[in-house]
Amino acid sequence: MEAPLESNQFASPSEDVSLPLDEKHISSTSLAEMSFTKEVSEVQHGGTVDFLRIKVKDMLSSFAYASAAFWANKLVTMSNGSIEDVYLLAQSYLHLGESERAAHTLIRFNTIQKSLACRFFVARCYLACTKFIEALNAIGGDDEGLCLLRDLVQEEKYTWFQPIQELDSRVWLLRGTIFEAMDNRNKATTCYVKSLELDPFCAEALMKIEEHDLLTPKKQIATYSSVLEEKNLPSEINECIVHCYNSMCEKHELEKKDEGPSDLEKALAENSDIMVFEATRLFNRGKFDECLELSSRVLDTDKFHEKCLPVHISCLVELQEVNTLFYLAHQLVDANPEKAIPWFAVASYYFATKYYDKARQYYTKATQIDINFGVAWLGIAHSYAIQNEHDQAMTAYFYAARTMSGNHTPFLYLGMEYSQTKNDTMALKFYRKALSICPNDAAIFHEIGVLFLKDGNLEKAKTTFETAIKLHKKNGIQPKQLEATLVNLGRVYLQMGSNYEDAEALYTEALDLIPDSEVAIAGLAFSLHCLGNLDDAINYYHKVLALNPLDSFSESMLTKALTSVSII
Repeated sequence: MEAPLESNQFASPSEDVSLPLDEKHISSTSLAEMSFTKEVSEVQHGGTVDFLRIKVKDMLSSFAYASAAFWANKLVTMSNGSIEDVYLLAQSYLHLGESERAAHTLIRFNTIQKSLACRFFVARCYLACTKFIEALNAIGGDDEGLCLLRDLVQEEKYTWFQPIQELDSRVWLLRGTIFEAMDNRNKATTCYVKSLELDPFCAEALMKIEEHDLLTPKKQIATYSSVLEEKNLPSEINECIVHCYNSMCEKHELEKKDEGPSDLEKALAENSDIMVFEATRLFNRGKFDECLELSSRVLDTDKFHEKCLPVHISCLVELQEVNTLFYLAHQLVDANPEKAIPWFAVASYYFATKYYDKARQYYTKATQIDINFGVAWLGIAHSYAIQNEHDQAMTAYFYAARTMSGNHTPFLYLGMEYSQTKNDTMALKFYRKALSICPNDAAIFHEIGVLFLKDGNLEKAKTTFETAIKLHKKNGIQPKQLEATLVNLGRVYLQMGSNYEDAEALYTEALDLIPDSEVAIAGLAFSLHCLGNLDDAINYYHKVLALNPLDSFSESMLTKALTSVSII
């Protein structure tokens, strides 16, 4: 049996291991005892109540909530229900998950008639208990309600008790959260904006607006820009706020900025939140490889980053990284099964592996946990759309559009669904709605061009596809999307009957992007055929039929080309 370790076994060889009890050498145990003795000595002058108050605050800050509740309970009795001590007791109960008890404690000691902060605390407790009406009654639903409550509160007698900074901003933020939980998104948006106006540092208000797409990115930027103008903060602080908020709100912007990064942007380049916003921008531009690389870097340092996980998971689906997705989904479910994101990951795995019914089951579970989880609603809609169940897909897209009213994506997909069901009028309406939110998305112009092409409006189709191509090239969008637009514009030129050279150039450019594109090869073959270049046309017809032997159009045109050659 090994001898127990002596205290001097951890000393370095160069240290004097003897510990004489003089003024210069005191053991750590003795220091702790002296510190506690000093506290007790001070209590004898300040009183037991003051001592316990300090102890309870220390316990709350060191996560000893049960001990804090035990001593705060005694403290309340000893101080005859002092508002400060009742507040500490309620804090202890709230940390222990006893929200109803915390609210009851504050009400029982009539603190809500003494302090607006206590009313705010009670409202938070009721929100935790999903008692939304009671929560609103505690803090009022608007400015008028708050003024009436202030008249009831005798704050002038308790001006010394100010436990919450920027209380008015926090009240509006809490109101917004309550209204959003009650599915009143318009009032929630108003409350969040008001909270941000009162305190430009209240990032949570802007995060709520952005996360649930309550306002369009342009309106978000306009909101905090006007607030900062009014506050007149120092230029360095103003620049920091603008950069952080811009990064959040402009993640759906597709245009690349030409100017170089500022010193602040360089300093924050490796910040995880900023990296997530950039990853989202890359995803929206179709740069899935770059997006995955960036989101993986974030998750390497913070593997449960809730803002990063949805875009990372979506990227894994796009790149068909099913093994990685399977492992990640298991990790997330094991760690946080009560949250929506783990079940979104499970659903995404089934979606990537083409088990769409299973995917829909878990997407639905995610929305049951968080009804405002917009990307999960999009997942449900996609799973229906891919199975050509258009009515159910449109219903899900409508709900996604409702929960993401500031995002153009649901409206774009609604237009595509209406186009599939040959309701071009409604399709164009939703495309225009998407365009009003995001006017620089080439995909919207592409789909509008397809509608014009179907209707035979070739001039409008030509103009729209040309706009889409310019945006594709400007935004650096994925080659596959640009190829589809080039092919459709080539089709417009062929139907016009006089632009065969332009059509040939477009199909050639499309093949440079996607060399095995069957549609582009067929279009190039037909363009060459129309230009009288029969040998090259025959060669390309053969390439099409090698890729798709059942292509009746190419087969028919090949026969005509061969006949023409034989006649010549």
